[in-house]
Amino acid sequence: VMPARASVLHDGRLLSDPVGMVLDCARLSPSPQALVVADGILAQELCSHDDLLIGAERMRGRPRVGRMRFVARHADPLAESPGETWMRLLAIQLGYEVISQFYVKSGEREAFLDLLIAGTRIALEFDGIIKYKKRGLAKVIQQQLRDSDLQAIGYRVLHLIWYQFTNMEQLDKRLRYAGAVPVRPR
Repeated sequence: VMPARASVLHDGRLLSDPVGMVLDCARLSPSPQALVVADGILAQELCSHDDLLIGAERMRGRPRVGRMRFVARHADPLAESPGETWMRLLAIQLGYEVISQFYVKSGEREAFLDLLIAGTRIALEFDGIIKYKKRGLAKVIQQQLRDSDLQAIGYRVLHLIWYQFTNMEQLDKRLRYAGAVPVRPR
């Protein structure tokens, strides 16, 4: 299924060409999985965002080039987990513009929000089980304090878990109820 492709030397290891691998994943896999691969490749600095965009453009005329361009355009090295990637993809598909790892500082409190809906103070936070597995109750309390501090300076924080990714309408309702307005149609 996968074509033969050039390899690159990275940290003493021979790897398949990262751009080609991302584009093949975009061509053959559903968008969430392909975007997870693209985000990971960018986060590890195995190629640049421009490399992905140029690579997708070179595929003009090939089957599924639209999907390759979509993945190249929306890949983000700031995603810290597959859950964040998938959450970002859902927000984009619903028509929202998002900013990854948005930095907030107020007094002594500093925070990075997984996603901020652009032009708002509405944050999306992905909560996977690993986050709570090691530190349990202490992590829950820490999160509650963080959310309270963010709310005190005007942020709305919406937490999502994997299960909620199956219901886009519910996510859209939550975002709209919080005050978000899509910038483009779904």
